[in-house]
Amino acid sequence: MPFFSSADLSDANLKSADLTNAQLSRAIVDNTQFGDNSGIDESMKGDLIKRGAMFEDVPGDS
Repeated sequence: MPFFSSADLSDANLKSADLTNAQLSRAIVDNTQFGDNSGIDESMKGDLIKRGAMFEDVPGDS
């Protein structure tokens, strides 16, 4: 189970990562790239964006 509670994920590329059960509530996410992630609901997405994360849609093909 991913557990990043207090991890510094600044500038990390987490696109397409399965974040099911990840605890990101206290992780540092400045400029962290997310997109096409399992386990991220709209509430979590909004919180991450407020804390500096970036989301973009990633096409499933190619």
